[in-house]
Amino acid sequence: MTRLAALLALIACAGGAAAARLPSRRLTLRACAAQPPPQPSQPLPPPPEGFTVADEWEVPPGCSERRITEVLMEHRAADFPSATAAKRLVRRRQIRVNGNVVGTTTNVAAGDFVQRLERLGAGLRPLQRSDVPDGMTVLYEDEHLAAIYKPAGIPVHSGGGGDGSSGEEAKTTAYAPKKSVRTFLPSLLAPTEEVGALRRPIHVHRLDAATSGVLLAAKTQTAVRELSRAFADRNVRKRYRAVLIGVPAVLGGDGGFNATAAAAVDSSEPHVISAPVDGRASVTEWRAVNITRSLRFGYLTTVDMWPRTGRKHQLRRHAAEVLGCPILGDTKYERIPHGDEGNFGISHGMGLFLCAVELRLAHPLSGQDLCIAVGEPPKFTKTREREHRRFLDLADAGAAQDDDVEM
Repeated sequence: MTRLAALLALIACAGGAAAARLPSRRLTLRACAAQPPPQPSQPLPPPPEGFTVADEWEVPPGCSERRITEVLMEHRAADFPSATAAKRLVRRRQIRVNGNVVGTTTNVAAGDFVQRLERLGAGLRPLQRSDVPDGMTVLYEDEHLAAIYKPAGIPVHSGGGGDGSSGEEAKTTAYAPKKSVRTFLPSLLAPTEEVGALRRPIHVHRLDAATSGVLLAAKTQTAVRELSRAFADRNVRKRYRAVLIGVPAVLGGDGGFNATAAAAVDSSEPHVISAPVDGRASVTEWRAVNITRSLRFGYLTTVDMWPRTGRKHQLRRHAAEVLGCPILGDTKYERIPHGDEGNFGISHGMGLFLCAVELRLAHPLSGQDLCIAVGEPPKFTKTREREHRRFLDLADAGAAQDDDVEM
């Protein structure tokens, strides 16, 4: 019994010693996981005034000597999804290697220390608030993004007319002011204190100069990246309001001047246009809101349109070329409605009756659902009322008994 007791005591002692060693082993693992990031071999200069170091890392062993843009894309793919994004930040002098500003052709190798700098606040001195055009207002704003209302006639950025004209042609059009939305954004929006603030806010999508409506702008690098990705992945739902000349064939009209093109309307999904634009697949969802009698145009059809793709002038071309009912005031795609040659260009000078009235998306940082909406421009309602009143006043008594048709 004595020998057995001694053996049991020895086993218990060995088990206790093993158990006592386990916590220390776990502590060792925790200590390894909590080690600070690698530090440069020699002190680096501090970032310039107005900037902070947002990210820094050492190029790992085994990494062959390559250009800085390739290294950024490989080791920080979330921040640099493309070569363009990497080159942009390098050119802005916001990438340092071993404390030195680099160029897009600079090579880095294993052991080099890379830093990414970001602004601590907006760096552009804005214009006077009084310089902002009438009608350009802020619909939503936070520290990362904003939504504004862009009036018709103001280009999003300078260099073109926004209605399909070149820069030279734009100089002779009404849609070529010296300043653009991009010029006015710093005056319109409050500066952000977020790390990664842009030098000045920038739009993340476009509207034609002749088109009014909701426009999104980013105030930080993170917002630019995430909003651009949302638009590229078609995760932003856009609704436009337009007034068309005539009645589309699918609603019982004659299809305007191009009735055969109405066959491109996808009958398997009502009110969906699937027709290529410049050889690229393009899809537009639409529904009628109102049909109004008009002495000059016969009928005006007010529609809501949701582009599922984002081709240049997609809505304008689908309306004119597929539905056969051009958007009222479209100087580029309007043709002879209803075969009446005397009506060619009759709506020119009225402005384009197309407005981006709603944007739906998830906030790029919080994930919260955002719905930014405005009503249709007053000229839409006034034009419908005026045209219908003229029809009632001047048309034959029998034809003038038709009222507006609400869809």
